[in-house]
Amino acid sequence: MVAAEKKAAGTKNSSKLPGRRLAKKLLTTPKVEVISAAFALISSFLVAVQTLSLTPVLTDRLRLTEDVISWVFAVEFLIRWWSKGLKPTRLLQPFMIVDFLSFLPLLLRCTGFGNSIPRLVYVNGLTFLRLLRILRLQRVLRTHKSFARFQAAMGFRPSDFKPYQLQLARVCSSILTLLSITSGVIYTAEHDVNPMMPDYFTALYFTLITLTTVGFGDITPVTPLGRLAVCVAIFAGISIIPLQLSSLAESMLGKDGFRSSSPLIVTAMTDAACQKCLAAPHRADARYCWRCGKRLEEGRGERERESS
Repeated sequence: MVAAEKKAAGTKNSSKLPGRRLAKKLLTTPKVEVISAAFALISSFLVAVQTLSLTPVLTDRLRLTEDVISWVFAVEFLIRWWSKGLKPTRLLQPFMIVDFLSFLPLLLRCTGFGNSIPRLVYVNGLTFLRLLRILRLQRVLRTHKSFARFQAAMGFRPSDFKPYQLQLARVCSSILTLLSITSGVIYTAEHDVNPMMPDYFTALYFTLITLTTVGFGDITPVTPLGRLAVCVAIFAGISIIPLQLSSLAESMLGKDGFRSSSPLIVTAMTDAACQKCLAAPHRADARYCWRCGKRLEEGRGERERESS
């Protein structure tokens, strides 16, 4: 009883924060989401370019540009936390952790905390953390609503939105994220000891030919961490990508209202999303969510209780 009263009091106090609703409205503005996604792509590309052999002047300019984007990420993080009522538990949400990692390298450098860490570990760790910014793209792919806002900001009409487009974007994002993160891990593990891996783009090339099973054999990892990253990436590729492609196929079949003549395939789909985990679409005759297993009509109440 006391715990419930404290929770209710905390919720009431957080709702009184000035500008909370305005902050939430600002963050869900389509143009803001597009700018945030663009910054995530640009900053990841800048990190990759800085691994090349560049002139000191160009390197400083690229680093300055990246720092400006990192400050934008930091301000966005604070505004997003403010919109959530400054609740400490909100900091443990997956997307809040990703947002924090986006500017953590800048925070470590500004506070001087990295001075107590061995330079090699510190530099490699910062490079990997900076490459994790690509995960911010997942925010616009969470739900049909967030993706529809993103499309609207890109100039598409709401009537043009189809469920299969979200699944296609998720497939492309999963492949891009897998390539980017794996290449980052391999680069940070190999470039100091492996002359065949001098920069990020070489690591990206190696990751691409490995995951596509081409395997020319011209580049090989020599460190245990690099070999482990390759193994994990292969298992992730053969487990995540087929699942995403399966969801894409179901969405496309449901979009066309197509029903196969085979009794083993039922493709009548509905755009209804589970109100607990937001998974969609579902079969028209489905009673339970295919992702979390909750009854579709019960998920709404649970989600509302969690959000409160």
